[in-house]
Amino acid sequence: MYCISAGQVKLTSNSASGRGVIATLAGPGSFLGARAALLDVPHDLTAEVIEPSHVCALPKREFLEGLLRIPEMSLRLARQMGNELSDAYRKFSLAACRPLTERLGELILSLCRSYGEQMPDGVHLRTNLSQEELSELLGVSRRSLNRALAELRDLGLVYCGRRAILIDRK
Repeated sequence: MYCISAGQVKLTSNSASGRGVIATLAGPGSFLGARAALLDVPHDLTAEVIEPSHVCALPKREFLEGLLRIPEMSLRLARQMGNELSDAYRKFSLAACRPLTERLGELILSLCRSYGEQMPDGVHLRTNLSQEELSELLGVSRRSLNRALAELRDLGLVYCGRRAILIDRK
């Protein structure tokens, strides 16, 4: 069981063919491994820091005892798991029903809410995610991601730089 106190971590899963897919990004205050600890099953995701981070390890027994003793901890975890479930439902719905450009726009807006910085010309999304990692978040090839980014750029909605995206205020 782990808790992130600073930084950002990506959680990935590999398909049978070995292709990696980013399941989610986790930041400060997030618990990692809670589901595995609660269900007594092996971890099914791989965690990798994508920026300087501080991650605290908590033995499973102490984690479970803490949930019983500290109601705020239990509530925080329940909220996190509820948000993760909502995010999984949203991702499933997006993947099943919406074109890639729309899914990419939704992903960029979601990242902006968590990691964006308001500036006079729009929202600057500075991220340590590469285009390959963005494509893994969407479960598509990098080539498909580049086509969708180009479409958003052509519409004047985003401007892309190295590991940064500007969402135009207009």
